[in-house]
Amino acid sequence: MQPQFLLAPAVVYGYGVWVGGPPVAQWLPAVVMALVLLVVGLFAAHLAGPWWGVAATGLTAVLFPVLNVAHGTYSEQLALLTLTGGLLAVTLAVGRVGRPVERLAVLGGVLVGGTGLARVDALREVLLLVPFLAVGAALGHRWVRPAALGLVASSVVAWALALGLSYRYLGDIHASLLPLAAIAVVVLAGSVAGLRLWRRGRRLPAGLTSRLPGAVAVLTLAVGVGLWTRPWWMTVRQDPTDPGAVYVAGMQRRQGLPVDGGRTYAEHTVDWLSWYVGWVALVVALLALAAVLRQAFRALTEGRLAPWAPVLVVAAGSTVLTLLRPGITPDHPWADRRLLIMLPFVVVLVVVAAAWAARRLTASGRRWGTPLVAVLTVLAVGVPAVLATWPFRGVGVERGSLAAARDVCAVLGPDDVVLGIDGRASSEWPQTVRGMCGRPFFVATTPVRKDPHRLAALVAELARGAASSGHRLVVLAADGPEAIEGLGLTPRSVVDIRFPEEEHALDRPPRRTDLGGVRVSVAEVPAG
Repeated sequence: MQPQFLLAPAVVYGYGVWVGGPPVAQWLPAVVMALVLLVVGLFAAHLAGPWWGVAATGLTAVLFPVLNVAHGTYSEQLALLTLTGGLLAVTLAVGRVGRPVERLAVLGGVLVGGTGLARVDALREVLLLVPFLAVGAALGHRWVRPAALGLVASSVVAWALALGLSYRYLGDIHASLLPLAAIAVVVLAGSVAGLRLWRRGRRLPAGLTSRLPGAVAVLTLAVGVGLWTRPWWMTVRQDPTDPGAVYVAGMQRRQGLPVDGGRTYAEHTVDWLSWYVGWVALVVALLALAAVLRQAFRALTEGRLAPWAPVLVVAAGSTVLTLLRPGITPDHPWADRRLLIMLPFVVVLVVVAAAWAARRLTASGRRWGTPLVAVLTVLAVGVPAVLATWPFRGVGVERGSLAAARDVCAVLGPDDVVLGIDGRASSEWPQTVRGMCGRPFFVATTPVRKDPHRLAALVAELARGAASSGHRLVVLAADGPEAIEGLGLTPRSVVDIRFPEEEHALDRPPRRTDLGGVRVSVAEVPAG
């Protein structure tokens, strides 16, 4: 028995269950996201000023993907907390001297590398930090060594635990892991080679160095425009036999779209961002990113390292890679958790640009500049964010499901063994019955479920086996009682609840709620 994902979510939310049961565990995601918002505000305050930090926190907090993830037991908020906390620690360490710098650097490295305890793709952010460490080492910064030691130590621990406890999950996603591992080798080799060449006195030609900041700014704008225009000249596809493609095809049929399950809609990732922050914010953020990258490379050509360079490198690199390949079924709003690094990054860039504009206006004698810019910033980001969030105000997550789980547990006896005989029973209830009811749960595989004779034979075999060891077999259906009736048994309805939930959307932002529900029927299987 292995976790489907990695260790951190099960451990962190498991502590909530240990302290006060599932209701306490359901509070923890929101608490973690609140800490993430605090770190985002601290970043913005460090870069632009205290009140701008408050603005960044508030604007990020009303973004619908942030709120949506905050009320679910996802891994994204855990990964985002360690990543942003680690990058803040590294940012504070850059340019300082003394022992506090070393402690900050170690903390930053440990937190960034420890993100791998929550998410496999955290290796991407670790790799993006490595060239930055190499540049810091080339410039002789003392914080590089402790940061690198912390990064390596926590990454080794994270991957050892992943390989030891979740190797089946890693095997399932090997198609994504292998390219990432190859990129890791290239980045590490390139960083080490570049550092050695620098220490041997090799330098870029002076003419190229002087043009580098401007070239980077132009390249940034070109990449942004290219990503934005991808729907005009590209259609991203995957293997049409992939389980995700089959799911997408089903969504297309239900939504009246052309059926092409191989589509991933990944060419629309910039559109996904615009749904929640608006196009004005994206344009301002792109211009601000080009400007700050130009400043960062200008400082680098002068032998200095900008303190905000680590955040810039990691956040910008992660944003581009995620926009290129989000690696998720485009089922919105659930797919939008992939935007959780990009959305705060866009907000912080907009706030930094606003702070710069306000200072320029104030310096020119226009005292009304700061309030005007603040209002425009709130309108530019806040209005699209609130409009996207408003339709889902007050919508909970599967309200009544805890009571439903208790009801299911109540009908199971101490010697019962449970078999899931339809799709929802097999995908949604095994761990609930095992973990909350303490009963064994078996799953009828898809080929067996589709063949009534094989299913009936399996049920009869398991019933005899259970009876021979003093147990009783109970079949459970969650798609409706029909599967139980097909076995010639009388279903007993245990749970039948309805609740509002966000609609499933493919090619547009979710705008309304659908009616979700939980239906569970059971039946005892005679031993004979």
